[in-house]
Amino acid sequence: MVQALPLTLVHYRVRVLTGPASARIPRADQSPAAADLLDALRRETGVAEGPSSKSHSRVVVAAALAERGRLGIDVEYCDAGRDLAGLSRYLLGADAALHVAAFYRLWTFHEAYFKAFGVASDRALRRAVLEARAPLGEPVEVASGVRVMHAAPVDGFVLSWVWSDDNAPPLACM
Repeated sequence: MVQALPLTLVHYRVRVLTGPASARIPRADQSPAAADLLDALRRETGVAEGPSSKSHSRVVVAAALAERGRLGIDVEYCDAGRDLAGLSRYLLGADAALHVAAFYRLWTFHEAYFKAFGVASDRALRRAVLEARAPLGEPVEVASGVRVMHAAPVDGFVLSWVWSDDNAPPLACM
């Protein structure tokens, strides 16, 4: 059963680099920007160790960290030219047909889950994410101890966090 949770989450930050949202910034520039954002977040919060994750897509970089547990973050640009039908079938099976917003929530969940747990999510868990239909900014538990929250940090982008606190209380959202 999917249930709404109080707004608790790890510390996170999002930064928009210079340029239009559709611009493709080279990975050689994105990766250091995401690493710098994570370093700044560690300094701001005083959380020197613990799980962390970073992501980048075009002009957006994101970073998240916690004191314990597992954590993954992913950001994606909603590209109209992407093969959403084919990728939806890959994620959910032959009968899948997702609209753009649902697809990108699921895709970013899938990527963030892998970053958090080191394995791909299974189709049952992916379906639970879709069925949760949580509003942006509202965390939900989609499996025992596995939480997800989606956001739209900038027009045209979707961001998802996946975390498990391993039975420890999560940190307050910043």
